[in-house]
Amino acid sequence: MTETTTSHWRQEPDHVAALPAIAIILALIAIVLGSIVGAWILVQPVAPRHPRAARINTTGPRAVVPLGPIEVSGVRQTLLDEKKQPARLAAQRARLDAYGWSDAAHTVAHIPIERAMELVAAGAAPPAGAETSR
Repeated sequence: MTETTTSHWRQEPDHVAALPAIAIILALIAIVLGSIVGAWILVQPVAPRHPRAARINTTGPRAVVPLGPIEVSGVRQTLLDEKKQPARLAAQRARLDAYGWSDAAHTVAHIPIERAMELVAAGAAPPAGAETSR
């Protein structure tokens, strides 16, 4: 009976050689830094001629321009003013809780939100041809 030997197999080392690993890391750092410097060198001749370069403010901070009400698509947009917000929310809540007209011609009415939810839950639907807001 012949005996098989496995002497030609050898186990891999359990550690990584430090010198090649350090060399690879340093090479990657050099490539990244070289790319950054190369990009900076390429951009320098173009930067002063760029159309926005003349608009760059190098004298200091810009003057603060107050933002006021603006209109976007027919809707007046205003910034929330903390002092006026409780009064505005109270007015909106009062409108949600009351009956009234939605337009100046008195052709579209609104009902309290609680009543509207009760009607929808009961299966009521707006009359045919009625205008609904979503």
